[in-house]
Amino acid sequence: MTVADRLITPFAALVFLVPAACGHGEPYAATDLHPTGAREPGAVARLTYSTGRDRSSGWASGGILYTYEDITTLGRPWCVGLLTDAGGSRTRSWCAQSDSLVAYDWASEGPGGELAYLRASSLPFALAPVTWGVMVSASGDPAHGTEISPVVLTLPGAPPLQGAEQLRWLDANRLVWLGMRRLVGAPCRTCATDTIQSGRLLLIQDTRQSGLPSALAGTDYATSVAVRGEDELLYTRGGDNRLHRYVVSTGVSTVLWDFAAAGVVRDVQVFGDFVVAVLGGTVTWSFDPELGDSIQRDFGGDLVSGTMWSAGLPFSIRYPALARDGRRAVVQSVARPEDIYVVALP
Repeated sequence: MTVADRLITPFAALVFLVPAACGHGEPYAATDLHPTGAREPGAVARLTYSTGRDRSSGWASGGILYTYEDITTLGRPWCVGLLTDAGGSRTRSWCAQSDSLVAYDWASEGPGGELAYLRASSLPFALAPVTWGVMVSASGDPAHGTEISPVVLTLPGAPPLQGAEQLRWLDANRLVWLGMRRLVGAPCRTCATDTIQSGRLLLIQDTRQSGLPSALAGTDYATSVAVRGEDELLYTRGGDNRLHRYVVSTGVSTVLWDFAAAGVVRDVQVFGDFVVAVLGGTVTWSFDPELGDSIQRDFGGDLVSGTMWSAGLPFSIRYPALARDGRRAVVQSVARPEDIYVVALP
């Protein structure tokens, strides 16, 4: 099934879905987005200005964690940076000191200040990492982390996985993430290298143990995941217009909402009863013969919230992350080089 260039249409409020018990253009002229200041829903402020790529952002106690491409270093490694919510210069950064090329990605702060992140190490000009793991650092410093799971793995009864993203803390000792199908290569000797990747399965791991994670049954072709409480996940699936709810203790998955003509929903995030996601834009779902599996190619869409509201952004975005005040979301533009923006929410 192919879904392309869909328009956002009004939809019922997502707040009722979750049971209470359970390219570089000039940015918008933005209002003050501080929680105590004035704000205008839909106002956008650009946070990153590097000519390198900036991505995988999320909120932390000290500001906004994100991954950035270090264009000042040979090999252009991927590092973790910390921004204030006003953006601009990084207040902290973590880049690996190594003879090989080391990349950090998808840093996520735990409830006790721990840091979960991906660490990949590769040789110059290599198409795939030599080592790649899901890491946890008790000190919050990625230079002193322990691998809890490999990224490239095959679990019993599950398809082979070659990637990971969207690390989420379920509680102080459990981590959830999205296992990916991934293929890097070129269709011919003179062709440009391309990366094909798509979400495939949700995984869970006790961060106090190392080894293989467990697959969450029934989450085949998951494309995003959000945590709401210690026993509840929201997730989306490839080519699917529906938002799903998963109860970890029972393994039961139910449909929360069907967006129907509004399009394929992805990149869901939740805080309390407030939900944001990406809709519209261009997204396709089809079988890829090179990968031998169905994949979702996502070129971004618009940010929508659970109050029948869409941001109406002039560029396509992915990977929104909600602030704990529920009034702002950081998003990633999809045009390269990607940048991080903050959007005021209603």
